[in-house]
Amino acid sequence: KVRNAYRRRTHDPPFSTKKVTHFGTMASLGDASRRLLWAAIVGCGAVVVLLPYRGVSLGSPGRLSRLVASVSTSYSPDHSHLPLQLQPFRPRSIRTINALGGLLGASNLVSIAPDALIASGCAAAEKAGLLNGSDCPLQRPNQCESPASGGSGAGAAGACWLEGLERVSRSLETEAQLTLLGRVVVLGHITDALKARAALQVAWEQTDPSEWNREIVAPIIIAGMPRTGTTFLHTLLSQDPSLRAPRTWELLNPVPRPPLTPEAVAEDAYAQARIAELASNLEQYKKLCPGLDAFHPTGATQPEECIIVFTHMMDSVQFEAMFPVPSYSEWMYELETHRPALEWHKKVLQWMQGPTEVQWLLKTPYYLHLLEDVREAYPDARIIHTHREPAEVLASTSSLMAKTYGAVTDTVDLHAIGQQQIETYAKVLPRVVEVRSRWEQTPPDPPVHIADVHLGELQQDPIGTVKRIYTELLGHKLSEDAENRMRAFLKDHKRDKHGRHRHSPEDFGINITFDQRFEDYRRRFGVKPAMAHVAVEGARARQTAALKKSPSTDYVLFIDADGAADEVKLALPSGAGSVAFHECFDKAEPDAPCVGLMYRQLKEVIPEKAGGHGKGALISLLWGQLSAEYGVDARSRAAAPPS
Repeated sequence: KVRNAYRRRTHDPPFSTKKVTHFGTMASLGDASRRLLWAAIVGCGAVVVLLPYRGVSLGSPGRLSRLVASVSTSYSPDHSHLPLQLQPFRPRSIRTINALGGLLGASNLVSIAPDALIASGCAAAEKAGLLNGSDCPLQRPNQCESPASGGSGAGAAGACWLEGLERVSRSLETEAQLTLLGRVVVLGHITDALKARAALQVAWEQTDPSEWNREIVAPIIIAGMPRTGTTFLHTLLSQDPSLRAPRTWELLNPVPRPPLTPEAVAEDAYAQARIAELASNLEQYKKLCPGLDAFHPTGATQPEECIIVFTHMMDSVQFEAMFPVPSYSEWMYELETHRPALEWHKKVLQWMQGPTEVQWLLKTPYYLHLLEDVREAYPDARIIHTHREPAEVLASTSSLMAKTYGAVTDTVDLHAIGQQQIETYAKVLPRVVEVRSRWEQTPPDPPVHIADVHLGELQQDPIGTVKRIYTELLGHKLSEDAENRMRAFLKDHKRDKHGRHRHSPEDFGINITFDQRFEDYRRRFGVKPAMAHVAVEGARARQTAALKKSPSTDYVLFIDADGAADEVKLALPSGAGSVAFHECFDKAEPDAPCVGLMYRQLKEVIPEKAGGHGKGALISLLWGQLSAEYGVDARSRAAAPPS
């Protein structure tokens, strides 16, 4: 009665016991949804009993509506200290359900203990008809002792998936401070992963291996820190019909085997049903995170990261990306090897490609941490290593994590997120430098195929960058058909199509400009800071600039200001000063006098106005860029040239 009266008063759609659309949950959750519904009903009943003791009289729909409102307003976490774009979405409906979770005990309503998660995964696989009369492999004994059973065991120094499940469950319970709705999201996410794992193990047992157990040939693997252009490059390269990028719906529904071609997918009723279901679920999740596509666009039929497959082994950064689980993340990054996860990943790809040989196009920032394991699993892999200034990476990654954390918890600590990312990559990047240096000094057999791509290069000339990748890494030219498809994609998917993702390192307490733990990476790969904070026409704005030499030996100042990209050409007059400038610019690490000389000479040739920016703003950008690149104040006395 409480529920229906409130629904009539607010004109809300009716509840569904299969999908709680009213509260914007992410998936069809079965038993969890029913528990959630009963929690709402029983919770409202409890409030009805308790409120009269506070002098509240119940007797009309108006009072009833105010009663429900009082529940939500009594539970109103303050997020005003967070940047507007990162404040969790908390309409009355979500506040009400989370308040009831606090009242009744969320852990009593939705369990995320390992046994409960396994039971949920098995039930989901059984309900979907994916076990084909078999017992659920997740509940078999000796899971960690028999790697032959669908890769369910663990290799030397690696982790069994059960250990990963126990650790992520413990971290979620003790650290994440999940709301009731957050527990439902967690349950749905892990249930999906375990359902897929159970379905794959049964399919492998019941299918002749000769039908699908074929080698993965020369996969293209995009590795790099998150927010370095990996998603953009992955999607751009996937426009080439000769490459096979796994789509989101396929990775979440690997059984039965997804059709290989878009035409076959369009004619497959089961595939279309799964795509429609996932599109609906993603839409529901995005209602919990309004504006998420501005941070990281996702879609049912878009190319997706391999971390979805790694969740089957409970060895995946997807947990860290969606939920605050610091102790799990620390355990994961400290594992000596991730070979079991890569072996499982390879087997999933073999299953998905079936008897047809394809060239896989794969991507996840997690590969950067797994370089040696990737090399062992895929000796002929073509690796694309993407780069960006670490401070910008950490700020952007922290911002995305804060956004997704807000969907499942009311406690979002920006500085804790930023510090965790600093400590993580302060360990990961030195390992990367060591591995890459060792590969160059002592080339392994077979040789490593790897190409470096900087985000600035990719943004300024995406097609030129792709052509270089094909020539240097793949050994052939980009076809005309693939190039036309990529150009059409770029035309239809402008930068910031879904809105601009704004982030500031200061919000997360990130200041690593002089942090020596990141210097080896910067020097090794020629990564230079490209962000300068300057005042433009009296207003504080974030500007990004990059100074490059053009083929004509003139110089170009590339400016990215609030999404508007401009190029300012700077032509130096000939003479002794110009010669000295070129010599300074070509130095790997110019000294302070050189930086001062470069700044003064370029300052003289900056136009009065360009790209909507006045001369003063352009000079400030030039100063900020030179100072950030070379670690000295380009206007200080230390940077002054000798007399």
